[in-house]
Amino acid sequence: MSKIYILLVTLLVIIIGGLYYYGFYGKGENVVLNETESSVPKEPEVIINNSQESLKKYENTTFGFSFEYPVDWHIGNDNLGKGTLQLFNYDESLVSGSVLKSGRNKIEIVISGTNIDDSTDIYTDLLQEEYEIEVAGVTSKKFIIELTGGEKMITYYIPLTKTKEEYLSMTMYGDINNFRVIDNIAGSLMWLK
Repeated sequence: MSKIYILLVTLLVIIIGGLYYYGFYGKGENVVLNETESSVPKEPEVIINNSQESLKKYENTTFGFSFEYPVDWHIGNDNLGKGTLQLFNYDESLVSGSVLKSGRNKIEIVISGTNIDDSTDIYTDLLQEEYEIEVAGVTSKKFIIELTGGEKMITYYIPLTKTKEEYLSMTMYGDINNFRVIDNIAGSLMWLK
């Protein structure tokens, strides 16, 4: 009787262990527990989301470029050349103050006549990382900046190919968990012919 009992318990343990293993690993999906995403990349890398149904396209013929952005984002205003082009992932009319709540982000895009390498006043008192990267075939700059309150922002500074001595500056504020969006936008940037 005790041999049958030991055999049944052993068989039950094997079955439960097999179900546990199959539940976590058997479906082709790896489960990673307690993984957190760093807000600062070890190496600057641009990842493009190739899912066409989840992207909208912005095109500016005056300055000769286009880029893609997520469908759940919207353009708040488009005064590029005279002011800013703003992209939001929330209804900006419902928000007051300068600190964005978790999950909310804003991207401001401006055309600048200032060469970033000639500027001496860009965020000199703030912690920043600077990378020289290639965006749409041109050597550009990427800054990761920590503001005095601990908030972060990312800025891309890209020379325009259509106009001389002008730069496309794209800055993203808000929830650092969404900062990949600006990397995707920069990665999708294309020059119009």
